[in-house]
Amino acid sequence: MTADHALRPARRLVRRLAVPTARLVLGGAFIWAAVAKIGRPQELAETIVGYRLLPEALIAPLALTLPFLELWAALAALAGPPRFRRAGAVLLGLMLAAFMLAAAQGLIRGLDFECGCFGSADSRRPGPRFFLEDALLLAAAVLTAREAGQAARPDKPTAKSNADRNAARTADSDPTAPGPR
Repeated sequence: MTADHALRPARRLVRRLAVPTARLVLGGAFIWAAVAKIGRPQELAETIVGYRLLPEALIAPLALTLPFLELWAALAALAGPPRFRRAGAVLLGLMLAAFMLAAAQGLIRGLDFECGCFGSADSRRPGPRFFLEDALLLAAAVLTAREAGQAARPDKPTAKSNADRNAARTADSDPTAPGPR
């Protein structure tokens, strides 16, 4: 017995625990963040202005839509069917990457701004802990998207099923082949 073979049950157990935990943490964090910002677009707009990154014309539309986008993606990643889970997790991962880049550019430029991740109650300023937390959430998004992508894919077709499919196509395209049309 190889070491890899001996570790398979442990890996399966970790996967069985890690994936649902990642989905729960990722979905829960973004649901909390979205709920804290819904109904407070003015406060979110002020936070976005603090990053000094976007043109003024985009700030109000972003402040109005971002919480709902976060909520939809979080619910999809948490409880949707595999294709929705994957889409939600990918969208959350892209948002996390964008948030991290926005915070990094603000820090590099020496700006003094609040994160705003969880609405006006969140007065944290981006720093090492912010980036660590977002990196962990990004890892959870990747794990969730990967698992959902695998769950959404049908089993790999076998040679026999490919042959059956090809025979069916040939029969469908051959007008002289017996059988119903």
